[in-house]
Amino acid sequence: MFTQASYSVEDLLAFRKGIYTAGLTARADALFELSDALLTTPRPGSVVALSLAPAFRRQWSSVFDALSDGRMDRDAIRRHQLAFAPSDARPGWGVDHTLWSRPEARTSPDRGFYHHPTRVWGQKPIGIGHAYTTVGIVPEEEGSGFLPLDQRRISTEQTPVEAAAIQIKDLLEEGSYRPLVEGDSEYGCGRFVNALGDAAWDVLLRRRPNRVLYGEPGSYDGRGRPRKHGARFALSEDETWGEPDALWEGQDAAGTRMLVRLWEQGHFKEAADFPGTVILIEWPDAKGTRRDPRRLWLFWRGQDRPEFSQSAPLYGRRFPVEHFSRFEKQTFPWNKARMPDLEPCQRWTDLMGIASWQLWIARPLVQDIRLPWDRKPRKRVTPGQVPRVIGGLLAGIGTPARVPKPRGKSPGRRPGDNPDPRPRCPVVKKRKNRGKKEAKDTA
Repeated sequence: MFTQASYSVEDLLAFRKGIYTAGLTARADALFELSDALLTTPRPGSVVALSLAPAFRRQWSSVFDALSDGRMDRDAIRRHQLAFAPSDARPGWGVDHTLWSRPEARTSPDRGFYHHPTRVWGQKPIGIGHAYTTVGIVPEEEGSGFLPLDQRRISTEQTPVEAAAIQIKDLLEEGSYRPLVEGDSEYGCGRFVNALGDAAWDVLLRRRPNRVLYGEPGSYDGRGRPRKHGARFALSEDETWGEPDALWEGQDAAGTRMLVRLWEQGHFKEAADFPGTVILIEWPDAKGTRRDPRRLWLFWRGQDRPEFSQSAPLYGRRFPVEHFSRFEKQTFPWNKARMPDLEPCQRWTDLMGIASWQLWIARPLVQDIRLPWDRKPRKRVTPGQVPRVIGGLLAGIGTPARVPKPRGKSPGRRPGDNPDPRPRCPVVKKRKNRGKKEAKDTA
């Protein structure tokens, strides 16, 4: 395990060599050079534009050959990444999902309707495409650094909560420590807690203020089936709260007055067997806006509950996962790929993670080149600033990829070979009453 300041050039060399030898099993040279092109090309307009990068020594057609015919051992890559993970007594894992918008990809299968915020006035916040769930390490208490451990597509048969639970289960089997999983209000539900159960994890989730939890059921009176739920605890109805089990009043790191109350042994209706602690954080002097809320509801389950004053900052550590989603769409051309098949899209997504880890390891090894319009020098180099200078570092340490061997001009398609057009795939529509309708049809 490493701290951010302990990475060296030898560590970067070892990371790159391990990815090349163990993680890339077919078309390794083209895939590795494509990853280097990602690191050294500022905001490319398309995927094929990466073939113009000096780090990519092959022809432009090798970009798509690598993504369509290449192979990657995702488990080996993840194990190698964990070996270079930063050290932390309580590693934080951020979880979130994002949309790869593909409304015109009519030949791409399993597209669905997903929430997608838009700034165009009058349009509904709905997008068509593929959703991907992301789980990764938040390596520092402050800053936007994020190290993705796993990104995978959410099928239309799954919800983001179900896909994230499966994803975290797979990651917990490979890790040797107890992470703290932090999620927003979409994951603050009983289905998520119930799906993971007694796994070796701690969880801190935000709760929407219109939700309802339940207390302990109390002792069994010997009549009928034992109760699972106790008194109703509606977050929007303060008369149902009762007296808190603990109370703390003080100031946060910014000097703002803060009040923290908590209630033990609260549980979701769908996860009665897995109770936790309901935490209410209040800022009486706040404006009550989205950026400056007066209340924050959290649900905690795990070991070594954080201090009262650290509950809100600890939840705030999850926001780098949202910064990463924006980073891979704006700095990396993740959502600019136009590949109809799902496997090349997954391969392209995995390259985003490999490149992001190299940016993190290289961050203490470079000095930022400040642009004339930058407001002021920063205390630390951000992940978005590393690509400005990482090209010189990579040129100095070299690449394990082999030099391409010219093989002449391809003969192209055989005369008379006219393949059929790709079949059109309809957009999958989800219905809330699908289960009731199927039950009625089979009755």
